[in-house]
Amino acid sequence: MFNRSAAILLGCAAVISIATLVLLHFYFDPDKLDALNQVAVSVAGALGVLGLFSLYVCMGYFWLKCDSSSKPIRALWFVLLLLGFAYGTPIAYYIVAYLPAVIKRLRNPGFEEEPVPAWREDQTKRIGPFRRVLLVGWCLLIVPVALVVALPKVPTFFQGSTAVVFFLWSAVVIIESLVHAVASLFRSGMSRPSNSDRSDSSR
Repeated sequence: MFNRSAAILLGCAAVISIATLVLLHFYFDPDKLDALNQVAVSVAGALGVLGLFSLYVCMGYFWLKCDSSSKPIRALWFVLLLLGFAYGTPIAYYIVAYLPAVIKRLRNPGFEEEPVPAWREDQTKRIGPFRRVLLVGWCLLIVPVALVVALPKVPTFFQGSTAVVFFLWSAVVIIESLVHAVASLFRSGMSRPSNSDRSDSSR
């Protein structure tokens, strides 16, 4: 992540991502375009989606593993990256956070950050009892589905109120899984010390 080639490639991804944002937020009638322009718009849109997705993944990885800004700023960027994907927040993060960090590292090639304290797996991948609850919840979803597929008479059991309960339980498990994944990523990224913390500890 901290090299000139990566910065250039991600910069190209940021530029072509603008095409996706234009297509998303500015309406135009494609029927009014000739065949050549329609092909050009389709290619630009496909490249833009690829660029925006690649940029989002890389900027998310940078936030998770490398961003050493203050924790309030890091938390703000997490929310913006999570909710503002369709509005170009990965592009903004690339310009405001990633690019200055790369430039600083290239200007100080001998600079090495202090090692980050090791966090145990249970600290970064679990919030309270959610891991165990999710495991039980997914088992209670997978087992009935497997029975429906394997036994022909079981589907008659999933009717009426039973089907409603099964649907609600599925929704709860899926939503809780998503919340747990987001919370785990946030806690893992926020566990790293910021630059200010390092400077205070070195005094």
